[in-house]
Amino acid sequence: MIRLPISGSGFLYDYFYGVRQGGVLSSLLFNLYVNDLLVDLESKKLRCCVADTHVGCIMYADDILLLSASVVVLQSMLDTCFAYGQKHDIVFNCSKSFCMKIGCKWRVGISSMLLGEMRIAWVNDTKYLGMVLKSGANFQVDCTY
Repeated sequence: MIRLPISGSGFLYDYFYGVRQGGVLSSLLFNLYVNDLLVDLESKKLRCCVADTHVGCIMYADDILLLSASVVVLQSMLDTCFAYGQKHDIVFNCSKSFCMKIGCKWRVGISSMLLGEMRIAWVNDTKYLGMVLKSGANFQVDCTY
């Protein structure tokens, strides 16, 4: 909740509905709101190694990309996100969420990942920030779209 003064009236207005899309302070306020989620994931060391750098979560605006070298760690990351969402009234859209496999065992069948009680689909490719990411033995990006 944000308490906002109404200009010139002396009254305060309680704002319960997130931040205005495109507002000057919207991205800053959203980053402050979800920063503890990123800190929580980091403190639990839920991450993988990418090019000799430990990375667990990449965030751009309201898109969160979780990176994990194992499905056990990935499920722990999803559980952490779900618990944070429950505590802070954040609803993750499972219909826009997905899992991809990259690595030598990418063709091996894996059980569904869950965000709360909702299943997250496994996909072979997806568009993310204007690039197409593809499942395979190696990380592949197609920027021709």
